[in-house]
Amino acid sequence: MVVDKIFYKNLFKNLFSHPCLVEFWDGDVEKYGEGEAKFRIILREPIPKSEIIRDSSLAFGEAYMYGTIEIEGSVRDVIESLYNNRDSFIHQTSAYLRLAKFMSNGLKKSRKNAQYHYNIGNDFYRLWLDETLTYSCAYFKSPEDTLLQAQKNKIEHILRKFNLQEGQHLLDISAAAGGN
Repeated sequence: MVVDKIFYKNLFKNLFSHPCLVEFWDGDVEKYGEGEAKFRIILREPIPKSEIIRDSSLAFGEAYMYGTIEIEGSVRDVIESLYNNRDSFIHQTSAYLRLAKFMSNGLKKSRKNAQYHYNIGNDFYRLWLDETLTYSCAYFKSPEDTLLQAQKNKIEHILRKFNLQEGQHLLDISAAAGGN
């Protein structure tokens, strides 16, 4: 846990554009920035470092959702302070971070994740999609439109925007959820 705390103390050092307080799982409180703290972040337990390296936004968002992180003050202020600080690590695209993200996920694991999430067969999608199996938003022109009509409206709208001419072709790789 000491290593986790050192990691987090360094992580929070330049993370926000506003002063804040961070309370760690052992009750220790650190102040970051000059002036009065705009918000307080309470870490109930460490978030795995690999998750922060892989996708920090997702890791912090899920930690907040599951109660691992609590926020005293405005969540909006925290998010704005996080994204307004251009010097924080979340805005850096160093070779090290790119390599760390690739190593933590990798091509083989990415393929396995995609297969797990998308290769579940059309029977599942037929339970809740219309007969086109279109797995995306729909365009309801009127309250009377069915889901099927709204999907057709969306496709027609997109095709008009493309302004395809005779002899041109469109390949939509992800229109059908089941891949058929």
